[in-house]
Amino acid sequence: ELTDKLTVEGGLRYDNERSSADVARSFTSPFFPPETFTESVNFEAFSPKIVLSYDINKEHFLYANMSRGFRPGGINQFVNNREQARFDPETTWNYELGIKSSFFDNRLKLNFTSFLINYSDQQIFTLLSGDSLASFGNDNIGESRIYGVEFDGRWIISKGLGINFNAGYLKTEVLEFETFDFTSGQFVDLSGRGLNLPLSPNFNGNINVNYIAPLNKKINLETTFDYVYQSDIFFDVTNDLLQESYGLLNGRFGITSKNLDVFVWAKNLTDENFFSYGGGISGFQAAAFGMPRTYGANLMVKF
Repeated sequence: ELTDKLTVEGGLRYDNERSSADVARSFTSPFFPPETFTESVNFEAFSPKIVLSYDINKEHFLYANMSRGFRPGGINQFVNNREQARFDPETTWNYELGIKSSFFDNRLKLNFTSFLINYSDQQIFTLLSGDSLASFGNDNIGESRIYGVEFDGRWIISKGLGINFNAGYLKTEVLEFETFDFTSGQFVDLSGRGLNLPLSPNFNGNINVNYIAPLNKKINLETTFDYVYQSDIFFDVTNDLLQESYGLLNGRFGITSKNLDVFVWAKNLTDENFFSYGGGISGFQAAAFGMPRTYGANLMVKF
């Protein structure tokens, strides 16, 4: 049986307040060797944020900020010894510099942001030891780093026709990390090997085109297409499970009015094959396919 008392105040915070978390759990289980223990943890953190901004003129706005983020640690449920029970809090130092601009009487808006995030004890879900295949839980990466740039905007080309777009470059680095290797039965140090963080594509982007045309004074015709792209990603921190780059094309077409909206839509129009999730242990790998081409219709009645 598992008795669980969990109290969390705070979480990921970006202000000048102090946040804390208290977790207490007791463990007994018929599925593990006879062992019962009680573990409790307490975490506190100071999460400041500093923001600087400057209006260059009416069309351009410059800003910079620095903040410290905090995610409480806790106690893993599926473990059978005290050493694997606790995982530490995660903290970040975040730095951001950007500019927001508008042109042609606000018909074109462009935003550019650069950022750097330094992680300490980043939390990941992983195999904790080789004593049992059930020994899964949260563990901490010693140090990791994320940095990159983002660009997004909106362009109103003409009445009823607009384009939204964004693109980003992301670089992630695992600086310090030790994990259990199921094959060798030992912990191995993977620090400084150029590993990428899971689910972190180097390049990603999206473009959305929307067109609205009035058929009469009460009914509008609306069409939307969007294309989403991401480059290669890894599903695991050891970079063994790779999903290659892919793009998805989606669209919808319909009519709108004051009281009724009718749309037909389709997702993944080109029927791309891709995995939405993957995981594995010691050569055994499993993955879930992303949705194939799907289509349907929506009817909305407004009162």
